[in-house]
Amino acid sequence: MRKSHEYFLVLAKYLHFTNAANHLYISQQALSDQIRRLESELNVQLFIRKPVLKLTPAGELLQKTLYEMRHIEGSFLARLNDLENVTTGEVHVGMHSGRVRILMPDILDAFYKKYPNVTVHITSEQTRVYQRLLTEGEFDFYFGINAKTAGEAEEDVIAFEPMYLAVCRDAVRNVFGSGYEEKLPELYRGADAAAFQNTPLIFASDISQGQSAINSYLLRKGCRLTPALILNDYTVQYRLLSILGGACFCYKSLIPLIHQYNGTLPEGERIFTFPLADFREDLKLSLIRYRGAFFPAYTQFFYDLTKESLIHLLDGVTDE
Repeated sequence: MRKSHEYFLVLAKYLHFTNAANHLYISQQALSDQIRRLESELNVQLFIRKPVLKLTPAGELLQKTLYEMRHIEGSFLARLNDLENVTTGEVHVGMHSGRVRILMPDILDAFYKKYPNVTVHITSEQTRVYQRLLTEGEFDFYFGINAKTAGEAEEDVIAFEPMYLAVCRDAVRNVFGSGYEEKLPELYRGADAAAFQNTPLIFASDISQGQSAINSYLLRKGCRLTPALILNDYTVQYRLLSILGGACFCYKSLIPLIHQYNGTLPEGERIFTFPLADFREDLKLSLIRYRGAFFPAYTQFFYDLTKESLIHLLDGVTDE
């Protein structure tokens, strides 16, 4: 891709000349000159400069076209590498931090035994950020939760994941009294979130797809819960439950982390995990790649390992 095209894409991303120039390690004047020459060459205005910098319709079209060109070029180079049986390169993956902790040790162990000279880049962000980075050509694929894929994305649905309620022992005792252990078999069949409305609760912010599903569930149930803490990292939430004497919501696939954590705690501080009763807002888990993208053999192998590991994880998780 031409230098002027790369400069255009960076400015279109930042929509700020100084920040874009700093990212490119060039002067603001050099960037401005490149953009003006590109506009003159195409005989269109690509940016509206005032009151704030933004793309014109022609600029939006060029941005979309250049991203498509970047993917085509990437697939072409990948095919060339496969013809030469190249076993060096890079894999770029988006996956949430909790699942990275659970899945990546085994995935990377198997991967590096076959491809020791490939560098793996893993980025942990929110699903909506992954969607943008995939379009921009920054990812080979990402793990999405209830992802709303655009026309350029290709979705491989893995499973539909239920949501659980993680509750510290003190909170269960406070709700159900000293005979709470007799209540456990019923809770393991399905817990009513409303029963814990007076328990200190930890939520994620509304930008989380999981929290959005929880909010829909609570609205449908007519259950009003007020969080004591907002924290986006689900894998940190459950570590705070004993301190707060509280509860949080938990993806089924993250339960193994709670089991591991329970192994470090005295019996009296154990965290319970109960499926949410009547939870219909199951979360769609998908691996998402750019439509028509060609993966070299090592990227396809990493993709297949990730898919198999996710399926195995969800099939193997138990509540207790």
